[in-house]
Amino acid sequence: VSDSVAQSQVQNATALQLPVEAEPCEGVPGLEFSDSATTTRRSHAALIGLVALLLSMSFTGTEALLPRSGERFAMPHRKLWQLTFSPGVRSEPTWSPDGAFIAYSSDRTGNSDIWMQPTTEENPVRLTSSAENDWQPAWSPDSKYLAFRSERDGGGLYLVPSKGGAERRIADFGYRPQWSPDGSKLLFFGPLRASSARSTELYVVDLDGTPPRQVLFQLLGGFQSFQASWYPGGQRVSVYGTRTGEMTPSLWTVSLDGRDAIRSEIEPTVAQHLKEAAVTFARFVWSP
Repeated sequence: VSDSVAQSQVQNATALQLPVEAEPCEGVPGLEFSDSATTTRRSHAALIGLVALLLSMSFTGTEALLPRSGERFAMPHRKLWQLTFSPGVRSEPTWSPDGAFIAYSSDRTGNSDIWMQPTTEENPVRLTSSAENDWQPAWSPDSKYLAFRSERDGGGLYLVPSKGGAERRIADFGYRPQWSPDGSKLLFFGPLRASSARSTELYVVDLDGTPPRQVLFQLLGGFQSFQASWYPGGQRVSVYGTRTGEMTPSLWTVSLDGRDAIRSEIEPTVAQHLKEAAVTFARFVWSP
């Protein structure tokens, strides 16, 4: 969406199937297993075999697909067209769930605000107009609202109707909000560490005005870095990253209270393809 960014980087959401093998989670203090979790873990290994993830990948100057085992890499033919033409930098584009609009942040008026426009025409609508930067837009499942990060009043998370209207603050801190599948709450990253500009904390906030609560702190304490996303159903969260002392990343799925943790390893051949392709995973989302 950003002309300047598009010249140096193409961001492409690609469906990637990762063969995984479920393993027990012994060695992680505070995480508990139930018999149902063991059954679920076996079901993952025996019945699923493939975890379908929608991953947002960044590549410098090109697009790439990961070949399957035994296949040679082939570049697909894709039609590209310019969607925005206004001055300034546009970034963080995100599709509305109904596919009719794209929201993004743009500094065309001097500082970053949240904008929305139809996918069939250039008719952008400005949704926020704070003197401070607004960014990281995220659509609600019904396409009626956008959550976003704002730097106003010390920084925090806000909601705005996608058709325009009053903005509402829902948390006085946080980054990268993600709506739960039922639209009742938001998962988001906590304060950034000054040493790495990354967050090591996850929070959930309901939309009824109750304060945010920290989740999965016992699991996340063992990670060097991680990405997180809602698991379908909205009762569990999946975490992808590399744990301290380990060389390869792993995928964990756990309930919000830290119970019934399931660990899935990426198959070695797939891990090798990722390494050879020099892929950097920015975010991931489960397919429905």
